[in-house]
Amino acid sequence: MGCAFPALFVRLEHLALTIAAEDVVYMPSYVIRCPQRLPVTFRSSIA
Repeated sequence: MGCAFPALFVRLEHLALTIAAEDVVYMPSYVIRCPQRLPVTFRSSIA
């Protein structure tokens, strides 16, 4: 049963990286499209 854990962690890490990559791809378009909807603190933290 212990041998299954590394494969599970690799899968979870791959999933997390995929989600992070999608965030990196889509986030700039959200920022460009909806700057007025973002809180001022959020915009200043990006800059």
